[in-house]
Amino acid sequence: MNTLLFTNINNKCIAAVTGQGRLIDYAENSNSPIGNIYKARVERQLTEIGALFANVGAKQQVFVNCDDIPGDVKITDGCNLLLQLTRAANEKKAATATGKIKIAGKFLIYMPLARVSGISKKISDSAERQRLIGFLQSYPNEKFVIRTAATAASIDQLNEEADVLINRWKQIANRYQVESQPRLLFREFDFVLQYVRENILRYSIAEIITDDNTIAIQIREYLAQTDYACSLKYVEPGGSVLAQYNLVEQIDRLSCRELLLENGVRITIDNCEALTAIDVNSGSFISQNNSNTAIVEINISAAREIMLQIRLRNLSGIIVIDFLKTDTSGREQVEKTLQECAILDASKIEVLGFTRTGLFEVLRKSRSFDILVDRNNPRS
Repeated sequence: MNTLLFTNINNKCIAAVTGQGRLIDYAENSNSPIGNIYKARVERQLTEIGALFANVGAKQQVFVNCDDIPGDVKITDGCNLLLQLTRAANEKKAATATGKIKIAGKFLIYMPLARVSGISKKISDSAERQRLIGFLQSYPNEKFVIRTAATAASIDQLNEEADVLINRWKQIANRYQVESQPRLLFREFDFVLQYVRENILRYSIAEIITDDNTIAIQIREYLAQTDYACSLKYVEPGGSVLAQYNLVEQIDRLSCRELLLENGVRITIDNCEALTAIDVNSGSFISQNNSNTAIVEINISAAREIMLQIRLRNLSGIIVIDFLKTDTSGREQVEKTLQECAILDASKIEVLGFTRTGLFEVLRKSRSFDILVDRNNPRS
């Protein structure tokens, strides 16, 4: 069982999951717009790359891939679109959005414009999948993705949430018809509630602790509506809850370019514009085993830490890892370790395997909240 901590530092809400003295997950948020739904207007088409820029109001423009617009929508300059933000803008790139709307709940993700439903791949029990298929069949004209948390829900609870999500969509669709100008139609869940909803089961959270009274009230009201066996503890402000759990130094390490593991293995993480490159070095590692076995030990320990750092730093896009060279059996063990560690990641992640040049390739989608560290000036 693990503990979830919430605190506010410099107007940023911080969430940290800890277990057995280690930082397991970490996120910061400054009112992220990701997940918000807008009435938008096409400003400029980029036909050569199959994309467009759209105005979503308040002088904001978003980049949209035309493949992310439902097929029955005819795109012309000045036409209106219903868009959902998928990535916030940064110094180098505009925000991105999609026309494939998703409205998330605790157990379900409602996709009003989709053609097919689905069930989380993490639900492997055949009897449970059949139960959930039965639920989907009771909504032949609606499309949902069933989340892993649905295994703890009754059919009545699923029906109740489905009705809430469908009604929320009807309200959004109605506002889209009424509004004449580009503007925000729907704001995604508050960061605190979104984080709790997505991670309380994933990380087996037994206790939530916060020194912010507003956050405590939010979580208390949310837990009262659920069956989660999780306690809430409010502590008076004055000391850092992160320091109490010895997490400050671990959080600071998220800005470091080089990491030294307890066994002496050294990992270097370099963020480039096109990809993230990670290098594994034996460092001061000492083993009594033969050279190949020692290399496998180094690679496996590095693989576990790398997958943790990918999650904690919210690294996304193409991630290339240069492990120490080993034989086929060693490669298989490394890949198995990476696959096992990827299960904990809330983001969509693909563990692709070794390339012909011996590098290991991972693809990962960024989470909707970031750790907001300065990656342009990493500390060694």
